[in-house]
Amino acid sequence: NRFLIAGLFSHLCLKEKGLKLGNQEKILKERKLDSDKKLRNMLKNSENIILPIDLAISNLGNREDIALDKLHTQQVIHDLGNSTIQEYVKAILDSKVIFLKGLPGHYKEENFHLGTESILKALQDSKAEVYIIGEETLKALKHFKIQTENFKLVSKNSESALKYFNDETMPVLEILKEKG
Repeated sequence: NRFLIAGLFSHLCLKEKGLKLGNQEKILKERKLDSDKKLRNMLKNSENIILPIDLAISNLGNREDIALDKLHTQQVIHDLGNSTIQEYVKAILDSKVIFLKGLPGHYKEENFHLGTESILKALQDSKAEVYIIGEETLKALKHFKIQTENFKLVSKNSESALKYFNDETMPVLEILKEKG
């Protein structure tokens, strides 16, 4: 089991591992995303949590991939870097079950769609059971014209999906079973 971490949660995890994120830390604070001892211990003790090895920033409006140790604190992170994208795509294609909630980058920005588009296309090409959760993720699927008919679950509502995963009954499914 591996967990590929992207988006704001990856920024929080990188911060917890000691990376100085500057402006990105302000965004985490504004969104009230903070860590706790449990997360710090998981990051310290787990080889299964995979974090980005590079990120994409804007350099005068152009995409620039930058290694984590070269990241300057005034730069804003917009996407995963190419090396991370390649690593994540390979992991997706080698996986048996995939859960995706949230997106790795600012896919609506012209130069920063690569992470989201590459990951979604890898999911489409994967032989894995794919579960997608989140309204913005569904919008990105449509934006990139990703075929979802082979996915096990595509839900914009996280709460319903979590009930589904926990084997709780869902009223709408029960009604469909009765009528079916």
